[in-house]
Amino acid sequence: MIRIQRRPAPILTIHCLRLYLVWISFAALIALLIWSRVLDRPMSRYVVYYSSGTNETGVQSAPLLTLTTTCGSSADRLIVCKNAIMNWARLSTNVNLILFDTDPELRLLGETFGWLTVRPPSTLYGLPVLKELFIRAQQLYSTPYYGYANGDLLFTDDLLVTLRAISGYHFHGNKGLLIVGRRTNFNLTDLSSAHRYSFEEVRWRALNGSLFQYNAQDYFIVTKDSFFWPDLPNFVVGRVAYDNWLVTRAILDRVLVVDATDTILALHQTGRGGNFEGHKSRLLKGKQKESASVNEKLAGRWYSYDLGRTFCSDLLTTWSPDGRHVVLKTRRKWGIRCMIGFRKWNILPVDVRWTARSSTIDADHLERRVVYEKKNDRKLDRPKQGIQLMSLTIIYI
Repeated sequence: MIRIQRRPAPILTIHCLRLYLVWISFAALIALLIWSRVLDRPMSRYVVYYSSGTNETGVQSAPLLTLTTTCGSSADRLIVCKNAIMNWARLSTNVNLILFDTDPELRLLGETFGWLTVRPPSTLYGLPVLKELFIRAQQLYSTPYYGYANGDLLFTDDLLVTLRAISGYHFHGNKGLLIVGRRTNFNLTDLSSAHRYSFEEVRWRALNGSLFQYNAQDYFIVTKDSFFWPDLPNFVVGRVAYDNWLVTRAILDRVLVVDATDTILALHQTGRGGNFEGHKSRLLKGKQKESASVNEKLAGRWYSYDLGRTFCSDLLTTWSPDGRHVVLKTRRKWGIRCMIGFRKWNILPVDVRWTARSSTIDADHLERRVVYEKKNDRKLDRPKQGIQLMSLTIIYI
C-alpha cells in the first residue's frame, strides 16, 4: 500500500496568503473610511430650495430681527453696498434695517427701499464703533434679535428660517445667544452698476463660491441680554480682531455661541480688494495705518484669540433630512486650537441644556429631530482634527 505523505505548504505561499489578506483588509478599511466620510458630509444647503413659508410653521407678524450695517467710501464698496441694501430689503417685512452711514447717495437708496438711515453715533479714526451701533439699534427698535453684518454680504430668507427655529428652543442657565457663521466668497466681476439680487440668484452664485476660513466672522446676531455693550471696548468695524474677540468673550461669559454656517448663507461679494481687504489696512500710511491695529490695541497685546473660531461654538444648526426644518445640535468635538484656548483661559466646555417650545415647533418637527440625532448623527462643519470630550456641567458663583 502506497502511503501519500502531504508536504507542508511552502513558507512563501503562506506569506503570500497573509499578504493577500492584509491587502483585502486594508482595501475594506479604505472603503469604509470613504463611505463614512460620505455619510458624515454635511447636508448641502444648496440642494433643496424652500421659501421661509415652507420651512417653518406659522407666521410672525412682528419683526424678528433688527439688522444694522455701514459702508465704505471707495467706488467699489459703493456698488457692493448698494447690492446689499437692495438684497436685504427683501427681508424687510420681518427685519428692521438700519444703515449707519453719511453718504447721501446710499442714504437715499436705503430710504427708497425701506431702511432707516442714521448717522453713526460715534466714530474712531473715522470708522463706526461697533457697540454704539448695537446700543442705538436697541434704543430704536424692540425685537428678539439684534445684529450687525458687513455691508458686502448678501443673504437669503434662510436667515429668518434659522432665527425662527432657534426661537423655538428655551435655554436653561445661560445669559443669551451669539449667532455667527462663516461666509461664502464669490468674485464680483461686474462693478459698473448695482443689481438687486434675489434669494435664488444668491443661492446660484454660492454654487461657484467657497467657504472662508474659520476665524473670520462677518455677521453677529445677539439677544438683548447677551452683552452689556457700554462695558465693551470701542472696537471699530472694518478692521481685524474684533470678531474673534467677541466670540471669545461670549464663550468666557457663558453666552451660548451658535455656529449657523450650514443654514445661513452669507454671500461675500469679493471685489478688487480681495478677501483680506481688512488686513490690507496695515499697508496704509499716517493715521490710517494707526487705525489698522486699533482693535488689537484695545483688546490687549497678549489677548488670546484661540476661542474666536466658529468651530469653538457651543451649538450648531443644520437642515433636517427632508430639508424643511432647521435643527439645533450640540457640538461634541472641538478643534485643537479650541482646546488650547480652553486651557489658556482655564475653562471647560459646558453641557448645554434646552427644551423645545411646543407653541413654535410642532410635534412632527420634534420627532424628526430626535430620529435625526440618534440614527443619523452627521458631523457638521467640524475640523478634521479634534478631541472628544465628556459633557460637563460647570456652575460659576
